[in-house]
Amino acid sequence: MKSFLILAAALAIPSLAHADDSVKHANAMCRAMENTDIPMICNVSGSGHTVTMTINMISSEARTFCQGAASQMRQVGASFEPGWTLRIVSPTSGSSVAECSL
Repeated sequence: MKSFLILAAALAIPSLAHADDSVKHANAMCRAMENTDIPMICNVSGSGHTVTMTINMISSEARTFCQGAASQMRQVGASFEPGWTLRIVSPTSGSSVAECSL
């Protein structure tokens, strides 16, 4: 029984490391966006597996932006655990105008 618990703990370590990487990459994504001239607010929820960007865009622009941002993160080598989502939110309504997988 004791060896099973040690094995389970050892197997969980890479998962935790990957979860930490997802949060690290999400925060890097926010920092990069905040350093642009695009007026926006960016928040990361590690427990919710989301990066939420509040940007004034119409839905079609937001969908294109969402896919492009996710693609750029992959191009620079950022990886996210399955289930991570980029959500673009309207600053006026607070509603989501686009979502895409990271």
